[in-house]
Amino acid sequence: MGFVYALGALSIACAVASGVIASFIADYLESRGTQANRRVFALLRRGHILRYLRVYRDITRRETGHVGPLYEAYVGTVLGIIVFGVFAILIRAGILSRG
Repeated sequence: MGFVYALGALSIACAVASGVIASFIADYLESRGTQANRRVFALLRRGHILRYLRVYRDITRRETGHVGPLYEAYVGTVLGIIVFGVFAILIRAGILSRG
């Protein structure tokens, strides 16, 4: 049971990290002249982060020739939420066994 809680904790940690990274992306876009809502909950709840993520990717590609590190970090944390959360649910439901 402790393993399930550890997976759940990792999923929550990824969710917190994605909120922090979303805030950094909004700050970056504001420094480049794009009007961005900096409140993290508004970013995530309203889905604005998906639009900002696309704008961030385009701006960093144009400036540096490749995608910026915050883009990759955000995508990685979202994948972490999904993977850790799904495994925790599957193990808790008994579909996957640890042994």
